[in-house]
Amino acid sequence: MNNSSKIRQSNIELLRIAAMLMIVGHHMAVHGIYHVMAGENAYSVYSMGTQLNKAFTSLFAPGGEIGVAIFFMITGYFQIKKNTFSLKKIILQSFFYGAFCTIAFGIIELLGGMAPLYVVKNIGKFAMKAVFTPITGNVWWFVTSYIIIMLLSPFINRYLNKLNKKGYIITILFIWILWYCAPYLNGAAYYPLLRGMLFYVLGAYCTCNAGKLSGTAEKTGRERAWYLILFVFTWVISAALFYKIAEYNIIAKVSPEVSMLSSIYSLINTIAVVPVCAYAIFRFFESLRLGQVNMINTIARATLGVYLIHDSDVGRQCIWKLLARPDMYYQSAIFPVMAVLTVLAVYISCTAVDLLRIRYIEPKLMNLLDKLEGIFRKKYCRSEM
Repeated sequence: MNNSSKIRQSNIELLRIAAMLMIVGHHMAVHGIYHVMAGENAYSVYSMGTQLNKAFTSLFAPGGEIGVAIFFMITGYFQIKKNTFSLKKIILQSFFYGAFCTIAFGIIELLGGMAPLYVVKNIGKFAMKAVFTPITGNVWWFVTSYIIIMLLSPFINRYLNKLNKKGYIITILFIWILWYCAPYLNGAAYYPLLRGMLFYVLGAYCTCNAGKLSGTAEKTGRERAWYLILFVFTWVISAALFYKIAEYNIIAKVSPEVSMLSSIYSLINTIAVVPVCAYAIFRFFESLRLGQVNMINTIARATLGVYLIHDSDVGRQCIWKLLARPDMYYQSAIFPVMAVLTVLAVYISCTAVDLLRIRYIEPKLMNLLDKLEGIFRKKYCRSEM
């Protein structure tokens, strides 16, 4: 979710912002309304909503998988032409937000009236992972998958850069079948990583072989319009599938046999709809010519921070159960408006926090890390000949 390139393409940076808004919207739906992690109480709030509010909630739901796919595509899009990379910033940022979320959301839970003993237990469990092992402790799955893919990128790129367009397509189909569809069906433990691999390669394909939209302004505009139409069409299909999935999950509480239908719809969405939708919107934004827009580039720098704050274990609980509470308006006619405002409020708040971190804290921590690295190299590494 973070691009270290010094010269940022504002069209892709705008796509980062859009993708993170998709992800926040998805989390509003699944954690604020569906409550998918509530066990037997999952979908209880959703079941009491009006048909309009149910449909509107479903429109937010596709953003999780599609948004994540876009971020991996952006990584492949830029990294395929690079020989080096640095993980210092993302690792340091993960450690910082492990500590920040522990303190900030612990205070919010106490002020929100939660029992101190529960807060200590809940925050303590999170802190042990987030403060000491934010990368390997299954705190933020995206960060773990991203770092592994970046470590593997020199080997992946060496293979991909030898391929022509047909070779790319065959490789993408191979990964889609064996690393994307099959692992989803058998519940592979490393599926998030394998999913990231597919979209990394798809992003690299956009750089090397997909071709830029070119020709007359009329032709380019027509092609861009078709990508936008394809995106909207597949998004609506995904939303319709989420609507049916939610309805079947409600029915499954009394008729467990229908849960199979929910799984089938989820399968169709993940293996077919999500890749097409992500590719379409990526190509649409890639075709835009925005030049360098400083405001877009600045806001986009905070996208990873938005993710780390609002989708940490404690952040997820505090935001959707104590602070935002979209379920309070779910039976009201104003829910659609409140849902949009809630997503924007969460995004803007988290962005503000991370921009402050970037401005005042990151330079000092990076400077300290560079000094410690220099001392370590001087004392414990062999001198280069």
